[in-house]
Amino acid sequence: MEGMEYQPVTREGTFKANALAWSVYEAKSGAVAINVDFVPSAEWSGQEWVSWADYAPHKVSGAFYVIDKTGQLNETAVKQMAQLKWDGTFKSIEDLPPSHEVQIVVKCETYNNVDRFKVAFINPADGVPGAPPNAVGAEDLKKLDNRFGSLLRAAAAVAGK
Repeated sequence: MEGMEYQPVTREGTFKANALAWSVYEAKSGAVAINVDFVPSAEWSGQEWVSWADYAPHKVSGAFYVIDKTGQLNETAVKQMAQLKWDGTFKSIEDLPPSHEVQIVVKCETYNNVDRFKVAFINPADGVPGAPPNAVGAEDLKKLDNRFGSLLRAAAAVAGK
């Protein structure tokens, strides 16, 4: 697909896509992002997946800050990158991303009065479109309850009085 001309994605939505390329970006602030270019193959219509096979190829990008400006790990971004089968090493970004379909959520950002469509979330290919990104599963809910339950129940009890 290298050397191919791609049209930019020019609308918000949920798409099935494969990663085309990725690179690492280190900001002056110290934050570190993985920039990923995606090629959508289908769009969620609200009821079904509509293939983009008959359209010119499109591309959309997103930046996933795996390290924030304080040097701390951004777990949300790392979990999203894991959907691409990223192994957690920057060295692996030298290679092409694994061929693995995911769902992406594209959002419009306006900067200096210019609209840019960017990937905001990466979700599993078989996820439910429209579900909150990175929704916590039942097993993780149990872990969170075990970890924070007593603290939250006590705070809720005091707040409810």
